[in-house]
Amino acid sequence: MNAPTARARHLCMVALTICAAIAAENAWTASAWDLIAPSELNAESKVHRDAVAQDLKQRLSLLIDLLSEPNPQELQRLERDELRLASGSGDARDKTALQLSVTYQHRGLVLRMRAIERSLDCVVESKQIATEMYCWAQTSLLLGDEESLRLALGTLRSAKRLPSNKDLPALVRSPEVWYTTYARGILEFIITPYLERVAATQNAP
Repeated sequence: MNAPTARARHLCMVALTICAAIAAENAWTASAWDLIAPSELNAESKVHRDAVAQDLKQRLSLLIDLLSEPNPQELQRLERDELRLASGSGDARDKTALQLSVTYQHRGLVLRMRAIERSLDCVVESKQIATEMYCWAQTSLLLGDEESLRLALGTLRSAKRLPSNKDLPALVRSPEVWYTTYARGILEFIITPYLERVAATQNAP
C-alpha cells in the first residue's frame, strides 16, 4: 500500500471515530428531568446541557401558550396608576393594591416567562462556557422565586385567566413547585460542578 493510500485510510478511520463519539454523545437525550433526578447527565457536555435547556424551554412554552398577553387598555390604566403613585399620590395601601391586582400580576408573569426563555436561548447560543454559566445563573434566579410565582399563578387562576392546576397539561402542573425545583437543580447539577472544576484548575500547582 502506497503512502497516500495509507494516509487516506488513516484519515477515514479518524473521521469515523469522531463521528461515532458524537453519535454516542447524542444517543442519550438529556431533559429537564435531569435537574431533579439526574441519572446519566454529563454536566461537562455542552450537548447535554443544551438538551436540558431546550427541554426546559419546551416545558415553559406549554404554560406560555396558555397565557394571553394582558389587555392593552388594562396595561395603559396600570401604567397610569403606576405613574400617579410614583408621583406621590396615594399611600402604601394603594401601592399594595396595585401590586396585587390581576393586571399587575399578569404582566409580571408574562415578563418573567419571556425573560426565562431569553436566558435559556442564551445558554444554547453561548460559545464561551463562562457566558453560558451566567445565563444558567439568570435562569435559576428567575425560576427560583417561588413566592412571586405562587402569587401570580394564584391571582390568574382566581381571575379565570389560567386553568386550575388539575386542568393544566401534565408537564406544567404545579409550576410554582417544579420551577423552583428546576432552579435548585441548575445550581446543584450544572453551575456548582462548573465552579468546582474552575476552582480545581485555579488551585492546581
